[in-house]
Amino acid sequence: MPLFWSVSLTILVAVVLNLKTAALMASVGNWGEAVGSMFFGPIVFFLIVQVVLFHATRLVRGSQAVAKFTTSRLNYISGLITLLGVLGAAVNPA
Repeated sequence: MPLFWSVSLTILVAVVLNLKTAALMASVGNWGEAVGSMFFGPIVFFLIVQVVLFHATRLVRGSQAVAKFTTSRLNYISGLITLLGVLGAAVNPA
């Protein structure tokens, strides 16, 4: 469940913060970048951060000390890092 809530919150914030920019991109016909900035970019970044955190923690603490990938509380940390990245990208669009 932590994975579901973390990804859901990340996507919700990404859509809300990038809605205006994505609408401008879509009006010009740049649908790929609009969808990527709202959905695929945050999901891919979240999963990369989650994989790195999960396996680094598992390497340091052992496999018995860390819960499964989807139920680990590391999902919340990955979600927070991703939200900071989404916020930074929304404030300073390229």
